[in-house]
Amino acid sequence: MNDDPRLDLFLRNAGADLEKAFREAGSALPEGMTGEQLVRALMDDAVQRASSEEGKERGRRVVALARQLEAEFPRGVDDPEFVARLGAGIKEIYHETGSGPAASA
Repeated sequence: MNDDPRLDLFLRNAGADLEKAFREAGSALPEGMTGEQLVRALMDDAVQRASSEEGKERGRRVVALARQLEAEFPRGVDDPEFVARLGAGIKEIYHETGSGPAASA
């Protein structure tokens, strides 16, 4: 994915956290797969989706929404409502196409 040692450390730690969460939930990862492998696979998939034309268009729409909301609120991104409204807008953007993280929510 990337040769950045900071990213590798993040992925290793995220994988360990994922394995721990699965164990604590009384579940298991797919046989033969580590948490790090699963996190890397999910990240690779996310990068591919974000790099697609549809993903790029969604990204442009999210950025435009963030800029619009920043201009609307007197305190910009520091406004307490900014994150909630941005999150709702992102969900709406993903629901329109029926794919992505919000589609299964």
